Amino acid sequence: MLEHTCLIVHPWTPDAACWLRHVSDQTGVLLGCVRHEGAERGSWFSWLRKIKLDVFETEDASHLMALHRAWGMRRSWHVHDAEDLYVGTLHWGSLASSDGVTLGDLEGDSDSGQIIDSAGTTLASYRKNLDAAVAVTFAKDAMGNPFLRMLLLGSILVLEPAPN
Repeated sequence: MLEHTCLIVHPWTPDAACWLRHVSDQTGVLLGCVRHEGAERGSWFSWLRKIKLDVFETEDASHLMALHRAWGMRRSWHVHDAEDLYVGTLHWGSLASSDGVTLGDLEGDSDSGQIIDSAGTTLASYRKNLDAAVAVTFAKDAMGNPFLRMLLLGSILVLEPAPN
């Protein structure tokens, strides 16, 4: 999934036992999904409860990455790869590597924006379409580093981490 330059992240849909967001390429080919675990948005004190987002690739349902919301007021998310190794943290509006180095800042809102590094280079951009799907485009500078792409995708996924 992360080898694609552009991903389409579809709105939350109910599944048998959970909520899913399907992820496809620009042509509509299904690449994977995001599974939500935890309190739905708007539930009583949902901001205090644990939320986990698991990202799976479609071909063999292999686990790609997980995002765990940290408890507290900062709205931080910890990103782990498929082998549960710590990749980095998403703070409200910024991405930090596992070493604590800030890799980029999010500029925009839940409808559209971009993630820019300290040199002013765009690493990724996103825009919500009319059907509420989010088109995510990775810059060429980000394509060589799968862990950076995990953080970039994760920072866009946590803009709407729970179904309504």
